[in-house]
Amino acid sequence: MRTIKFRVWDKQNKEMINLREAECATTMGSHFAIVFEEYGHTIDGDKEYFDRFELMQYTGLLDKNGREIFERDVVSFQSEHNPDAHYRAVVEWSNDNAGFHVNINNGQAYSLIFDEIQVIGNIFENPELLNQES
Repeated sequence: MRTIKFRVWDKQNKEMINLREAECATTMGSHFAIVFEEYGHTIDGDKEYFDRFELMQYTGLLDKNGREIFERDVVSFQSEHNPDAHYRAVVEWSNDNAGFHVNINNGQAYSLIFDEIQVIGNIFENPELLNQES
């Protein structure tokens, strides 16, 4: 069974909030609540209020260094078909494939199931990583 975890990017304060297992994030249509025990309160409101937050789910996978891979992480990896080709991409959820994947610039989607993937940052704290050569 996969561990369900979330983290939250606070757009207003420009900080990543990692939710512990005792904390939770739930969604119901255009309404969701985030419980931050560390902060001693629950943030609960409508979608307009929550435009401030970006909710990211843990994929259930670890990178080659044992680091947890979340949605919106920037990862570095080699092509399965061309070992000399290195890529950087963002981890995304695909409704079409019912799973997490990465898209590279040429439009190809790659599964996260290979050994050499490495988390190098995320799109909120490290947006410049996608503009650099790997």
